[in-house]
Amino acid sequence: MPKLTTIAVRPKTREKLKRFGMKGESYDEVINRLMRERTMELVLPRHPGTLEEAERLMEEGDYVAAAELRKRLGL
Repeated sequence: MPKLTTIAVRPKTREKLKRFGMKGESYDEVINRLMRERTMELVLPRHPGTLEEAERLMEEGDYVAAAELRKRLGL
């Protein structure tokens, strides 16, 4: 079993965190999922690209397949 640690949060913060969780998800899993999602928000473009941009990225190999993206996001 991995080593765990304790972090101090206010009861109000804990209640908010619980609402972000999905059934059966530990606080550790919730926190990691939220950080992953936030990272993806910062990495992915905020607007849909044009067809030309998509073709250029694919030609350059600078893309991630949808299946790989889902795997990375834990979806």
